[in-house]
Amino acid sequence: MISATKVLRDRRLSLIPLLSCLLLTLGGGSGCERRVSSLEVLSGTTMGTTWTVKFQRPDCCNSGEAATELRSSIRAALDAELEAVNDLMSVFRRKSEISRFNQSHDSGWINVSRALAELVAYAQEVHRLSGGSLDVTIGPVIRLWGFGPGGARRVPSEAEIAAAMARSGGSRLEVRRNPPALRKKVPELECNLSSLAKGYGVDRLSVLLEEQGITDYLVEIGGEMRARGERHGGGPWHIGVMEPEASGGLQRVIPLENRSMATSGDYQNYFEVGGIRYSHTMDPRTGRPVTHNLASVTVVADTCMEADAWATALLVMGPLPAMALARERKIPAFFIERTVDGYREFMTSAFRHLLEKNSEGGS
Repeated sequence: MISATKVLRDRRLSLIPLLSCLLLTLGGGSGCERRVSSLEVLSGTTMGTTWTVKFQRPDCCNSGEAATELRSSIRAALDAELEAVNDLMSVFRRKSEISRFNQSHDSGWINVSRALAELVAYAQEVHRLSGGSLDVTIGPVIRLWGFGPGGARRVPSEAEIAAAMARSGGSRLEVRRNPPALRKKVPELECNLSSLAKGYGVDRLSVLLEEQGITDYLVEIGGEMRARGERHGGGPWHIGVMEPEASGGLQRVIPLENRSMATSGDYQNYFEVGGIRYSHTMDPRTGRPVTHNLASVTVVADTCMEADAWATALLVMGPLPAMALARERKIPAFFIERTVDGYREFMTSAFRHLLEKNSEGGS
């Protein structure tokens, strides 16, 4: 399988190690200890959702002037990195790299950046391993059901579904790494990487923080997150898995140590017609919303992009196939299923191990 970390190597934005420069400029370069003592929290909006970064400041950056300078510099770098991610893969920016590919009707190889080629290659591998449950070309079908921006939600006809399916399909998208390029087998084909965009963004911000010497942090975009080191006060970062209701409480609390976590659910975006519930979770194999009772899937992985992609694929598959595949691939996955008696949770042994470490106070 493609190493998800490889996707992060060809980052288009070259950044100066800001923290190192600050330590020297502010007189902390020679005697600054690596011990941390104060929590910094930065936040904003991106990808139609919110982002939050929490990190521990070194002692030498806790004075008023030094802390302000550090906060300003890290904030500027995070904003720039998010802009670079959106310029790469936002379908809402007409001049983004992915939008330019989508606008082309060329049936030959279209040169793209190495970063975009690696992203698509990873998505295509998950597509293959999941039997087509993750499909980055399914945009026309999603819009047909009204789940796109400004769409009117409705149940389309069989003919409309067939026509949209003819313009999509992972088998109609090819990727080449050297030289990096993409090719469509049908001119109208488009690519939408939203199923791993937030996770990829989390990974990019995490790499940036580490380049600046930040070793204790939590990065989150729209609920997808990565943690490294210790939280404020010591011990691993603790992440809540929400109950599958818009106003639900916490279902589980997971200790996240140098790992990433993503959750996909069908409980916040759906419509009903004639007493039938139609989820925004679309099965690319049928062109219709999923009909099973799996409400949410949480995946823990080394990179957030990997967790994001697999959470989406497993949610589409449904309870039994998803559990079987997660076990086979040793994916730490946590499932919540609707039943007549309420919600039922189940998990892979890899995920259970995380909970056991938490109950033991593992490190």
